[in-house]
Amino acid sequence: MRLKFFDIETWPSWWCIVVSDEEDEYASYLYNFKFTLEEEQKIKDKMRVYTSDGDRNSIEALKLDMSRGCITGYNIKRFDLILLRCILAHFTPLQVYIASQLIIGKDDLGLLNVSGFEVNRIRSFISGWQGKWAGAEAYQDLMDDAFKGLKDKEASFGMDIRETTVEFGKLELTEEEKQDIIFYCKHDVLALHVMYSCLSRPYINTKLALGTIYGLSEKECYQSTNAILSGKVLGAERVHGTSIKDPTIHIYQDPIRNYIEKWVPEDLYNHLLTSQAKRTTMLFGNEVVTADGGIHSVIDLPKHDRKTSSIYVEACEEYGLYNVDLSGCHPSVMLFCGSMPRSIRRPDRFKETVFRRRALKKIPKSQWTEADRNFVAAGKLIHNTTYGASGNKYLPLYDEYMRSKICRVSQLVILAVTENIVNLVQDCYIIQTNTDGIMLYTKRTNIPRIQEIINEFQDLSNFVFEIEELKRIWQSDVNNYLAEEEDSSIIIKGATYINSIYQPGYYHLRPLSNYVVTKCQNEFLMNGTNPIKMLLEHDVVQDF
Repeated sequence: MRLKFFDIETWPSWWCIVVSDEEDEYASYLYNFKFTLEEEQKIKDKMRVYTSDGDRNSIEALKLDMSRGCITGYNIKRFDLILLRCILAHFTPLQVYIASQLIIGKDDLGLLNVSGFEVNRIRSFISGWQGKWAGAEAYQDLMDDAFKGLKDKEASFGMDIRETTVEFGKLELTEEEKQDIIFYCKHDVLALHVMYSCLSRPYINTKLALGTIYGLSEKECYQSTNAILSGKVLGAERVHGTSIKDPTIHIYQDPIRNYIEKWVPEDLYNHLLTSQAKRTTMLFGNEVVTADGGIHSVIDLPKHDRKTSSIYVEACEEYGLYNVDLSGCHPSVMLFCGSMPRSIRRPDRFKETVFRRRALKKIPKSQWTEADRNFVAAGKLIHNTTYGASGNKYLPLYDEYMRSKICRVSQLVILAVTENIVNLVQDCYIIQTNTDGIMLYTKRTNIPRIQEIINEFQDLSNFVFEIEELKRIWQSDVNNYLAEEEDSSIIIKGATYINSIYQPGYYHLRPLSNYVVTKCQNEFLMNGTNPIKMLLEHDVVQDF
């Protein structure tokens, strides 16, 4: 099924819709904007325009056009699809405009000389299930967050963000004004092509892969959010009585509980078992913060009038910088610590995603089949979504008690393994801990012993951890650091170091900022590049 991009513009006496089909190929690709004026014009030349100036046959042609493929836009679930339904129901331009104003919360329609009865009739039509339009094969909303409009995304991509000069709400339009509106409507539809090719395509393809693996229709995949889709795969059904009344949790698996009791200080252990409250503790040379949202800690060093210690660590011949990867901790806690959300009716599928992904990690990626790659991406989507979705009371996966248990048991595991390492290994310094791992600086000769400690826990728990080597790190705090991996790839986290609109691994687009400053800063830190010279010679406008 191919995507069909569209956008609607509406005025009291006129509306227009611009429709455009997905291209066979784009010069742009993920995180790389490569659109040229030639490609832009080629796409615009093929766009189809429908307006209220057409007759009844024009509406029927629009209905037929929009009934094929996956209609796609920005924030269409909350706006354009509702207006499209109004148009296809043969609303007058004024009625369509009133509907648009009601959707965005504007009730002052006095200048339009319309009765309260008419307004309420339109309000009833666009509300609830009546306002949902199901006339296409499927629909896909490209809106990646609820806080920024399409113009903000266009700005991030470096596109023209000018709006039409025609006053919004103007009662009567000239032909010249109508053409001006169509011109800018086409520009916004072009922006949908850009969003898709530079950001959304992998996200959409992963949803489709999930459907292929588990027998869900393309329509379900397109129209569902990650959370809804994961719930469908896992057979989630809403279970009542899962809100937290008593936050006390229990770990019934003796080997895991005994291990945690042995290594985590008793007062902190009891706190995490019985409370969701935030707590700060000094452990393993770190200021450790535990809370119901997760754990984080940083090495405690002189702060020099800062709230946290800012440090630089570099591996050398004697000492190495390592990250004990715990990214699979939440899924493991769900499987092996009795913390699966009770809404899940197909836990076997969740188990399959964990064990098959583990097996594939032992095989070089060069040997993976396309089915393997799709499964890994689909499994990651389920893992990353299920925990968060279990805390949303509006979703079928909701189980707030189990969400809290997953979070707190994961913290206990991280604390126990970290305490085990620092108590049995000399010359080992914990740089930071967080939900994803333990970063430590230690003699290279200690790694076999650390691996033994990790293996011991893996054997009794069925968890899987990995040790990854880093070259160096600049750390402002646990949420702000710049790190270089052994293969020279770069890890950037936090506003102190981010230098791009893109967030690899996330379906989000950052707003424009003075990224040139962080680019110069990072280059200076990593390569000693003169920041003033780089700043003066930098010629990428968006970075300013």
